Amino acid sequence: MSSKNTTKYKKDNKQSRTIKSRKRWSVFEKLQIVEESKNSALTTSAVARKYNIGPNQLYLWRRLEKEGKLKAFKAGERVVPAFAVKRLETRNHELKQLIEKKNKEIDDLKRKVTGKTIISELEQYPHIKMILKYNLFR
Repeated sequence: MSSKNTTKYKKDNKQSRTIKSRKRWSVFEKLQIVEESKNSALTTSAVARKYNIGPNQLYLWRRLEKEGKLKAFKAGERVVPAFAVKRLETRNHELKQLIEKKNKEIDDLKRKVTGKTIISELEQYPHIKMILKYNLFR
């Protein structure tokens, strides 16, 4: 877990400079550092110095871990952004309302089919009148 990532490059073939690049900590590494800062006898600042990170960064990781926002996921597990979850929840709610509306329409149509209004309208057709007369409808 060394945080010293350096890159050397030459400029105009005369100068050689060393550039310190940012260390990208994995979630697993962050969780290990957070646990060490909580459970060791060292202060949070001392743990931060040990890993060459700023104390504010370590405090941020600790807060994220406490809020449950710093989690390691298994390999191959899909992670969905929060905005996508919100969008899907909204769409799910809309679809549930639509299903409820359609179920009410179905119930209304069932009532009409089994009610007298539809049967009386159908009696104008001779073949249906015969079906109704001999109770072949049910």
